Amino acid sequence: MTMSWLADRNATMMATSQSATALSAASRIAEEIELLVQAHTEYLDLADTPEYVRIASELARAFLLLSRSDDAVRTVDETLPTAERLELTRLTVELLVTRGAALAGVGRLHEAIIVLTGAVDATTSYGLADVGLRARVNLSYAAAGEDPELAYRIAREGHELTLRLGMRGYAYYMLSNVGELAIRMGEWDWIVPQLEEAVSATENDLAAKMRLAEVRGLRGTHESEVDADLTSLGDWADERTEVQAQASISEVRAVIELVRGNFGSALKLARRAYELTIAPDGTAPQTAMRAAAWLRDPDALAHASNAIADSPGRVAAAIRREGEAGLAAIEGRRSESLAAFLDATRRWRDLGLTFEAAVCELSLVTMLGTAEPEARAAADDAAAVFARLNAIPLSTLLERAREAAGSTDAPAVVQAQDQAGVPAS
Repeated sequence: MTMSWLADRNATMMATSQSATALSAASRIAEEIELLVQAHTEYLDLADTPEYVRIASELARAFLLLSRSDDAVRTVDETLPTAERLELTRLTVELLVTRGAALAGVGRLHEAIIVLTGAVDATTSYGLADVGLRARVNLSYAAAGEDPELAYRIAREGHELTLRLGMRGYAYYMLSNVGELAIRMGEWDWIVPQLEEAVSATENDLAAKMRLAEVRGLRGTHESEVDADLTSLGDWADERTEVQAQASISEVRAVIELVRGNFGSALKLARRAYELTIAPDGTAPQTAMRAAAWLRDPDALAHASNAIADSPGRVAAAIRREGEAGLAAIEGRRSESLAAFLDATRRWRDLGLTFEAAVCELSLVTMLGTAEPEARAAADDAAAVFARLNAIPLSTLLERAREAAGSTDAPAVVQAQDQAGVPAS
């Protein structure tokens, strides 16, 4: 083996890495994986070189973006010993950042949070600011399923850091994460100016555009603009292979259809999202369960519940508990349903997710009415939250449910504008 031959192969690996980076930037992840898998196999005899470690690191990250989390974990675990032995500090930390998010993707949330918390600290110690931002993005993603308040704090700190450092590339991801968490926690007055500023600064911040459309949809404002933005974002995502983007846009469209009273459409969109991928911070299963409950469709409710039957974390547990409440209401087990709704509401509040607690209370009133003092208190609490957030469509749904409860002894199921069902499969 001559030195020139070895140098040529190393140079080819470097060129492959650069090509892979370009494909990733264009969201052509499937093509990126094809390129990197070929290089990963072809240059296996050079596995002890920094260039090969870089190839493996980028391959693991590409697997993660395509929701192939098992493959990402395997690739990282195969590569980390070499990165450590070669004293490739930056690549070692990058591999750990990928591993943390991939662990979350396979349901190992506590490991993910611990790995990523350590990675954030390591980037500070080693002065790796850009890797640190990626670590914060992944930590806010992973922690969202177990500790949303931690996820929100990390994402908000990361967002402020991107602004201070002028790193707009990472700001896109960070603002999307903090935006979703702020919506669920009821911090709308803080997040809306951040989103508006990001959208006005550049038309390339598609994540900010999506979250701004979500808040506006939940408030019932800018309706035609919201629809146009989400349609264009959906078209953009469908042209790419990054399933996380496709699922996120379907999630947002689903929750907006839900608050508009189009429960059948909400159910279809939410199912599309959770069948594409289920992330720790995903909202599609709960939107599907709520739509199914309000349509009094036990099969669709069970389908959504089964999708997260094995999902770890306190958020998934709260979603399942609310689903149990809805199913009990459909089946006429009123006292059991009331107890489950109250328990689910408590769980949402304990997680700091004020908005989710209020929507759970709306579901209680929708399914059971307001005969019991606890139900009337839930209705009052939800009304106060929706009024504070200026969530007019949800206030309207709540008022309809209250009116229905006052006019009949039967469960106060809101009449949907769109009751097209979804076949349970």
